[in-house]
Amino acid sequence: MKFYKPLLCFVILLGFLSCNTDKETPRDVEINAFIWKGLNAYYLWQENVADLSDRRFSTDQQLNGYLSEFEDSKVLFNDLLYQKNVKDKWSWIVDDYIALEESFQGTTQTNGMEYGLVRYRSQNSNLFGYVKYVVPGTDAANKGITRGMIFNEVDGTQLTNENYKRLLFSNNTSYRITLADYNSGNPISTSNFITLVKNRYTENPIHINKTLDIDGKRIGYL
Repeated sequence: MKFYKPLLCFVILLGFLSCNTDKETPRDVEINAFIWKGLNAYYLWQENVADLSDRRFSTDQQLNGYLSEFEDSKVLFNDLLYQKNVKDKWSWIVDDYIALEESFQGTTQTNGMEYGLVRYRSQNSNLFGYVKYVVPGTDAANKGITRGMIFNEVDGTQLTNENYKRLLFSNNTSYRITLADYNSGNPISTSNFITLVKNRYTENPIHINKTLDIDGKRIGYL
């Protein structure tokens, strides 16, 4: 009897594959087989994906032939998801399970500046960032970044709908922001530049804690 476990958030940890002793199986097929078997056994929508069906492959040779068509294991994983970002909004794949576990514990590579992005009032393709808060003890805090600051350029380039992911979410460990004046929703760059560097940081889940004395009563604030 097959055991089904309804998992909405299925995370593949490729690092576990190092213990596999089947040396006759090519490495890429070995990884792909791990992904396919995991989804086949535990994926919530397994019965809705034809290539995950228990009757899809009659032999291991047929399965390996199918898996060998995918040189990129992430492509295979995403191809096997059921209506990704529509029905399944929770499944993803990672290469570094150690970094993933650390992120669950609040340890990440960060510069400490938490921000939001807004469109220009007169130019919808342009974006600017505003600082929501700064994590204490990080590079952003040490360099004077404060809540409410506005920036519109990264590494000297105006933020837009097309480039903000590349500029702000790359693997680079640092980037330079240009501070700006709000100017009624159409920010104008200033001559103030700040380079922010990402460092390994374990964040306290309680960002602020205070004791307030109000009308003779002591009140705790989180």
